[in-house]
Amino acid sequence: MIKCSEIKMLELFGGIGSPRCALRNIGIPVKAIDYVEIDEKAVKSYNAMFESELPYTIQSVVGWNLKPDILIHGSPCQDFSIAGHQGKATAAGGRINRGKGADKGSGTRSSLMWETINIIKQMGEWKPRFVIWENVKNVTSKHMIHNFNRYLSEMQRLGYINSFQTLDAREFGLPQARERVFTISVLIRELSSLYVLSYIMGIALVPFLNTGSL
Repeated sequence: MIKCSEIKMLELFGGIGSPRCALRNIGIPVKAIDYVEIDEKAVKSYNAMFESELPYTIQSVVGWNLKPDILIHGSPCQDFSIAGHQGKATAAGGRINRGKGADKGSGTRSSLMWETINIIKQMGEWKPRFVIWENVKNVTSKHMIHNFNRYLSEMQRLGYINSFQTLDAREFGLPQARERVFTISVLIRELSSLYVLSYIMGIALVPFLNTGSL
């Protein structure tokens, strides 16, 4: 087994901390250096799940000098999602309501994805080695793909190389049809660490390199 030193993680739109929990479950030592979540019930669940670890992970965020190894963000999906049609299937005149999307500056919940880009830009020369974004499958639909592609382009301009894959919870032994797109962005200078990331995330990344998908 690969022995990893403690990995510093920044959780944006952190929910109940599922990514942190996944890393913990496979024995990866993680230090959550900051966690951002607006939902009070999710925060209570998070605190309960990691209660035994909280006294050992407190860190000052003065000056925002966080420097995480991994930044994980699961930005709001409501305006991407097929299921989240703002309470109705059709809009005025019978037009299908496809959701408001995530155009930059639109003010939708899903457009908060661009705040992750802003945070990385504000870090200056230093950047997280890996950025992982999770969202609903519909981000790659013909109506939403323009923002998905723009996200990939923005990450490339910041010095990252991207790969993405749609994963279904049923493929991992869960009795739920839950398809989600996982996008992994790796700093170009960190490409040699892909094998470590493959181990950490439990995802076979080597085939992406072989096929040129990255």
